[in-house]
Amino acid sequence: MSRLKRALSNINRKKLLDEDVLETQLERCLTTWDMTLLGIGAMIGSGLFVLTGEVAANTAGPSVSLSYFIAGIAALLAAICYAEFGARIPKAGSAYIFAYVAVGEIWAFLVGWNILLEYVVGAAATAKAFSGYFDELTGGYINQFIIDTLLGGEEWQSDIFSDFPDIMAALLIVILIILVSSGAALSTKLNSVVVVTSLGLVIFMFVTSMFYADVSNWSVGNGYFAYGFTGTLLGAATCFYAYLGFEVIAVSGEEAKTPAKSIPLATIYSFSVSASCYIIASIGLTLMVPSFLLGCV
Repeated sequence: MSRLKRALSNINRKKLLDEDVLETQLERCLTTWDMTLLGIGAMIGSGLFVLTGEVAANTAGPSVSLSYFIAGIAALLAAICYAEFGARIPKAGSAYIFAYVAVGEIWAFLVGWNILLEYVVGAAATAKAFSGYFDELTGGYINQFIIDTLLGGEEWQSDIFSDFPDIMAALLIVILIILVSSGAALSTKLNSVVVVTSLGLVIFMFVTSMFYADVSNWSVGNGYFAYGFTGTLLGAATCFYAYLGFEVIAVSGEEAKTPAKSIPLATIYSFSVSASCYIIASIGLTLMVPSFLLGCV
């Protein structure tokens, strides 16, 4: 019995923090602006370029913008919890270190592996989306070249793996690993350039869409709530995926100059910008093209 108690005590032991939680071997070089851009960069990606059309066509219809709004509120509540922990425990490790300090080692172990799974799936999905879009711009030449060169012109026949090795997606992940490993200062500058470019494209797309907008696209078929309000809520559940990545702000707390101030502010700022981008992008798309056609383009 004593061994069992000792074992339970060991797996539930909590991590003790140093008296000075701000002490770190990392360089504190990130400002509130830097962390805001990190959050935006983590959230705006495959959700905007992949999910919007699919959810509009198959789940929510034109009300996809409302789905993004509902999902944004739910995600913001979770992000505020992250911000609270991040401000109190400004250490690298995200939910892993928070769980280790608050509830114990075994739970931190489980949470940590879930975080790894989230990042693996998220990075793979985003890289695959980028590869697919880039290949479309070349008329399918890149993927066909890979199939002809590596597979002898015949695709893989598998229910588990892709039809062919996506070399471009793999190279993109390797390049990003190298950039992130080069340090927070360089990767933050690169992220800032990418985020500003993405925001510019979203604004350009929305302004352009207003010249081709047709309000009747919201009333064709079954109307604005094409799949009922239940479909809007189901769409919100899917759109929640688009906001994943907000934890990167708390993860960067150990490199923030003033984590207690920067983490909460960066969380709110990045969510406001990201949610606005998702909503205006979905409004622009569904006004230009009937929602049931978006899954086909």
